Amino acid sequence: MSITLIIRKINSLDGNYCKSNNDIYISSKNMWCFLEMIEKQEQMLNMLITPYLIIEDSNFVYELHYYEFELEIINIQKSYFVEHFQGNTLPEEIVKKIKSKGVVAEGDKAFYLKALQQYLIEMEKMEFKFDKEHDKKLEKASLYFQIF
Repeated sequence: MSITLIIRKINSLDGNYCKSNNDIYISSKNMWCFLEMIEKQEQMLNMLITPYLIIEDSNFVYELHYYEFELEIINIQKSYFVEHFQGNTLPEEIVKKIKSKGVVAEGDKAFYLKALQQYLIEMEKMEFKFDKEHDKKLEKASLYFQIF
């Protein structure tokens, strides 16, 4: 099964938020299903994961751009994480808990899976204080994702 097919399958699971047919947001629970499906695949593809806080009953979608995570597969010797730039003004929660990108050596599936798993674990722990203080209605929001 290709990664594209896996994403389609994940998008069709119960528990996701659908704003329209083209705007499907994947629940945290279903992101773990995505990880399980990816584990069974040999193929690794580049991906960008964008998280959102969503208030379903009002169709309010808030993109968490600074919490995005990218996985890029390239021909290098050793996989590594890209750290946030020192001196940035991002909230401490982001800088301390998540990386902005994982650069994956071709064939390093273990790093690929571990990077994705670590990201999901840390995102579930996030409080999003900075964003919720900025907009009080986000207190009732739930976490969702899109995969590009």
